[in-house]
Amino acid sequence: MNDKTWRVKLYELSSEGQWEDLGIGEAKISDNFFEIFSEDDNTFLLGYQVGDEVYSRQDDSIITISYNNHCTYAVSFQDPVGAQITWENFLSIQGRDPNIQKIQALPQPNEENLTEVIEILSDLNASNRANNTQAIINDGFIRKLSQEFQLSKSKENKEILEKFFLVYKILLQFSDNSILEDLLSDENFFSFIGAMDYDPSVKCTQYLQMFKNDVKFINPLNITDKDFLAKIHAAFRLGFLKESQSSRGLEESTVYFLSSYQIYEFNEIISCFIDSGNIRASLILKLKAKDFNSVLFFYELINIAKSANIAIRSKFYDTIVADDILEIIEENWSKNEWTEEQKIKFRGMVAEFFLGIMQISPFIMKQFFYESCKKSPDIPFLADFCKEMINSPEISSLQLIGEFLRNLLDGDEDQSSNSLYEILYDTVLYEFIKKFSADANIITSSRDNIFEILSILSQCVQSHSCRIRYFLIFHEVIQKVVSLLEIPDNPLKIAILRFFRTVIEKNDQFINRFIISRNCFAKIFQVFIDNGEKENMVFHSILALFESIRKTNSPSLIEHVITKHVENIENVKLKSCFEDLINAFDKQKSQGISSPNSLKLNPTELASDESFSSPLGFESDEENEKEFKPMKRKCEGSEDEIQKRFKGEISEEFMI
Repeated sequence: MNDKTWRVKLYELSSEGQWEDLGIGEAKISDNFFEIFSEDDNTFLLGYQVGDEVYSRQDDSIITISYNNHCTYAVSFQDPVGAQITWENFLSIQGRDPNIQKIQALPQPNEENLTEVIEILSDLNASNRANNTQAIINDGFIRKLSQEFQLSKSKENKEILEKFFLVYKILLQFSDNSILEDLLSDENFFSFIGAMDYDPSVKCTQYLQMFKNDVKFINPLNITDKDFLAKIHAAFRLGFLKESQSSRGLEESTVYFLSSYQIYEFNEIISCFIDSGNIRASLILKLKAKDFNSVLFFYELINIAKSANIAIRSKFYDTIVADDILEIIEENWSKNEWTEEQKIKFRGMVAEFFLGIMQISPFIMKQFFYESCKKSPDIPFLADFCKEMINSPEISSLQLIGEFLRNLLDGDEDQSSNSLYEILYDTVLYEFIKKFSADANIITSSRDNIFEILSILSQCVQSHSCRIRYFLIFHEVIQKVVSLLEIPDNPLKIAILRFFRTVIEKNDQFINRFIISRNCFAKIFQVFIDNGEKENMVFHSILALFESIRKTNSPSLIEHVITKHVENIENVKLKSCFEDLINAFDKQKSQGISSPNSLKLNPTELASDESFSSPLGFESDEENEKEFKPMKRKCEGSEDEIQKRFKGEISEEFMI
């Protein structure tokens, strides 16, 4: 017996079914005694006389050991050679020939031999599976198995059919590409998925019937490439298999193998599409003809591309852009004769497609929308697209447009993207905030839409400076949002408070002065008082908001909150919640710090950011840079009122 030691890591299976790490050590077999000593302090980790224990292999480097008292260990070898030698020693001590498992001839998979087939396949260890796999493929075993299953199915012998299920399950858990390809082939798949209906651990399934009756492959492009079609069929069948079997007793390694193989198939499909000029040309023609089946085909490609590796995904999007499919989508957006259900499907596809490109190459989408808006400045496609999506009752559509716009609006207001930002603010966000003025019942019924709009505005507050300042102040967005607190809807209140906290954390002095001048905190304190001493999400959201005020350390906000609101709270317990803020106010008073009282909110100060030019269409007069000319429909109120607001003639309400 070889006394050579091997570096290993030892695990023990706990009563909760979790593997506990017992440490790293040196393992060896000496005089039929297996022992492991810790490499840190040479303490004894495991040792026993090899007898009738149950040994099994996992992969090439792991041996599991099970005792009659239900103790189970796993020994992971750093060197697979050590695992193989130790494995052979275990079998030799137990009087078993370690070579007997190599290239075994499987009997015919008929009803009489199924039990023997199951025993042979179950007894194969990981190191011998490669050789046996090749023998299974070369012998046409899976084809024979499928034929025998069809014969037995007609007899409806449940016990026999359950054995067929076990054979298929063991073959699947070989985690071998060749076996999986054979199982998913046209010749064998229906027998394979039919056998899955006879899992004894599940009462009743009808996967075969579901697949035959509910699944139909449509080939709108009339593709004749057999390899491409075979990859599409294999990918779909594999997805169906994963959905039906992933939670039904498969080993974790098998589920991982299926996922990896599916990604491989996805990469192959997208690569074939990119390389096939004929298929792409056919898709373009069908999309131009507004054939909805071609839209569904393209939708499937988009979903597949999302799971492909990033290099292939990026190449896919570049190819689509080069084929001018973005322009075709824009044309089909409003000019089609589809049903309402088809239009909803199309919009979802477009949103997912745009988001996918945005995540890989934001410049492509920004450039496309900018050029599109130049072609149709009156009704930009971007505005129409966003309006349709944000008004959707579908949660998935709202989430898509929200994520898309957050990606599109992310980044600094650099000069190169100013024009696109102007379009987004003037046409998209301007339309969005109109929802804040809707009837309370409408707002409550479209609460999810409001949530996404607030989330998008929060992204703007975090990413932008001068432009969002103009937008919030000129359109009185904060005042409108806070007014929604009057609606008795706690989730809506929490979303509003979260947005307001984002604005506060920006700590922009002009926005702060606007908040104070409009007394926006009044409604927040009213909600706080009405909520009483209930420590719910609304209560904690308000406390988090005022904690943000304390952390930003804005003298004007702290003074306003304490003097105008906190001091008027009669409930002692509620008032005690503001103890830290009161201490901050007392500290700034003792240090002689007070809020500025003479600054006016005027357009010259607001436009002091050099990186920002002609915000929201307010252009500087060449003769007098202090004069601002507001564009049509950009501000609330008459033009005279707006001019007075900017020139400081209505200055009291902006004073602190």
